[in-house]
Amino acid sequence: MLKNRLSFLLLIFTLVFVSCTDSKETFNDTQLTVGTFNIAWLGDGIKDMRPRSKTDYIHIAEVILETGADVLSLQEIENDDALDIIITNLDGFDYKIFEVSGSMNIALLYKDFINIEDCSVYYPLMLIEGRHRPGLYTEFSVNGFRCKMLGVHFKSTSRYDDTEELRVKSRQERSEQAEIASLWADSVLQADNIPIIIAGDFNDYPGRINDYTLSALSENDSLTFLTEGMKSCKFEYGYSIDHIAVSPKLKTMYMDASRRCYDIYSAYSDVDVAKISDHCPVTVNLDISN
Repeated sequence: MLKNRLSFLLLIFTLVFVSCTDSKETFNDTQLTVGTFNIAWLGDGIKDMRPRSKTDYIHIAEVILETGADVLSLQEIENDDALDIIITNLDGFDYKIFEVSGSMNIALLYKDFINIEDCSVYYPLMLIEGRHRPGLYTEFSVNGFRCKMLGVHFKSTSRYDDTEELRVKSRQERSEQAEIASLWADSVLQADNIPIIIAGDFNDYPGRINDYTLSALSENDSLTFLTEGMKSCKFEYGYSIDHIAVSPKLKTMYMDASRRCYDIYSAYSDVDVAKISDHCPVTVNLDISN
């Protein structure tokens, strides 16, 4: 009887050990998921523009996990304290952020098997200090694959642009930022031909008919918007303004039909969504097996 009980306990221990081991996330060395997510005024819990509860921060972490992203460009992040709250619910993640744009900084969230080789602020996108946000440049590698990435958050045409003159000015500035990002892509590809990604909140979408501001990017033969034509999760007849553009090498590595907009409006109640974001995260999968 004792022997049978010991055998049974050993079996249970073995099953629990295997279960715990299998639940630990491992790197899929053939696929990399890259994305962008504007978390809308993500603050540190102190006098935030959008106050959030502990549950709200947990929901944001859940959304990030649901995307399956390995590398995620983030926008509207106040500071590292705000991200520290998020990653307490994200095992195996780290981040980079430079606090240069008040409460609306760009950050990079990535899994810890990603090797960050370089990360810095890309100031040319900050046309006017205090009015525009710079980019976040990152060079990373994983399993022999190397890539350069520019996180962006272009100038919006918002409710504060309450005259036609201000609306025209905002579109002109966004067009200029798109041209700067396009020139950045050209310079990188000419220098060492390392594949590049431009990801973030473009505040416009490829293919717009009127007042289009992304022409410099969409007409650049060295860039392709993998997310072109993706519909908005917020507006039934609108298009997403969160996008991922890549150089030719990464276009060939794109896994067909892998692009995804995770619809938080369907996954959560209206009350919860209001505290998560007014944007949905967008991701694509890249085949890095070769």
